[in-house]
Amino acid sequence: MLYGITLDTEDVEELGLLAWQHIGNKNTRLYKYCTSTDSNLSIQLPCNAEKIEAITTGYEDWNTTTNISNFGDIKSSIIE
Repeated sequence: MLYGITLDTEDVEELGLLAWQHIGNKNTRLYKYCTSTDSNLSIQLPCNAEKIEAITTGYEDWNTTTNISNFGDIKSSIIE
C-alpha cells in the first residue's frame, strides 16, 4: 500500500514465507551428526533434519599445490 503495489493473497503469503527464511534472528539449532553409509551407500537422516549445511569426510583432500611438483601431490590424488 505504501508504494501503490497490489498483490494477490497467495503472492503475499509466498513473499512472507521467503522473507521468514532470510530473517537472521529466528531460533535455530545446528546439530552435528556422525554416521556411516549402509550397503546401499545411503544414510538415514534424523527426523528433525530440515536442511543439510555441509558434508565432511574423515580423510585428507588432494593436495593441489606442493613444493615438489607442478601438478600437485600425485600420491594423494587416489583419495579423490
